[in-house]
Amino acid sequence: METQHLYPKFSPAEYERRYRAVREQMDWRGLDCLLVYGQVGISGSWQANVHYLSNYADTHYHSYLIFPKAAPPILLIAIYPHVLQARLMASVEDVRWMGWDQPATVAQYLKEAGAEKGRIGLVGAASWWGISLPALHLEGIRKALPAAEFIHATDILEQVRMVKSDEEIAALEKGAAFTDMALEGLVKAVKVGKGERDLVAALRIAYLEAGGDFSFELLGSTPMSAPGMPYPWKYPSGRRVEAGDIVVSEISAQYNTYAGQLIRPIAVGKPTKEYDRLFEVAYQTYKNLQKALRPGATQDDILAATAPITDSGMKIHAPVIHGWGQGIHKPFAGTPGFPGWPASTMTLKKGMSIQIEPNPMTADEKHGIFFGGLHIVEDGGARSLQKYPEEFIVVPG
Repeated sequence: METQHLYPKFSPAEYERRYRAVREQMDWRGLDCLLVYGQVGISGSWQANVHYLSNYADTHYHSYLIFPKAAPPILLIAIYPHVLQARLMASVEDVRWMGWDQPATVAQYLKEAGAEKGRIGLVGAASWWGISLPALHLEGIRKALPAAEFIHATDILEQVRMVKSDEEIAALEKGAAFTDMALEGLVKAVKVGKGERDLVAALRIAYLEAGGDFSFELLGSTPMSAPGMPYPWKYPSGRRVEAGDIVVSEISAQYNTYAGQLIRPIAVGKPTKEYDRLFEVAYQTYKNLQKALRPGATQDDILAATAPITDSGMKIHAPVIHGWGQGIHKPFAGTPGFPGWPASTMTLKKGMSIQIEPNPMTADEKHGIFFGGLHIVEDGGARSLQKYPEEFIVVPG
């Protein structure tokens, strides 16, 4: 059956490129097989390693991919009714159910892949959060394969995935376009009397009807004269928009797990002086970071670009930059002395996909503004994939 029209897939050449890059790292580590784990997590990022090698991301439970050094991979699905759809979505030929004793089944298929006495690299979901295989799964797999050696190898996929190919950038551009649509839908919906849940519904409809997929959104509203939230929160409240509010949001819609990310503040009526000042600091930092994010840039270059925030006496809670594409990933950076995210000491490379979001707040954490967008590192600096204007949006109040 021809499935390309049912679910998006990358080209065979793209998967050959990915497999070659991963197997080069396996050779260097002396690994015979990878056991790649994925689970439902933040914006699909905890499924990213499985999806990268199989084009499948589980939305309910978890999955495994057995990736031998010299044999075709095997994709293992947790829930039996999901196997048929996984076969349509996946780029790999061999898709199976894990059964009820999942550790025993995974171990059996590792034996089938010739890894019974080999060196098996364990690839978890996110190394910086320590999200690895479930303890009971790993205990059962180890017990069933006493002659195998297990080595932590999550960083292999994280390093290979960091620089995006032309096909991946094209997918990110589609995700960014869907995200632009979401913001357009939100802006049209922001009116006095509208509830926060109404706003979430409007932005989702805007991209779902156009063919985009859900990634995530943060959204909230608060009076500009007496604010109660410096940044958007995960769960919309029962609050309704009032004149003089600010609506803050962070929106990501996706194409085949490759998501954009767009952040623009929306004032319901004329912004106050404090919010104008916040936006000025955010915008200056944003433009500094666009210039700084070029091949060869380091953590020091990024920190220097955040001077408008620190010089103004403001602070941040979120990183000013982080890797983005199939969910959140390295590199991370904040302002000097910022403890909120693990700082990355790496040197930037052309083709990295990075979210720029300065998001300053006042020292008392009462006033805050969110502003940013997804970028690709290029020779002349960071190129925005988001086409929505770089502005403080104002709607009638």
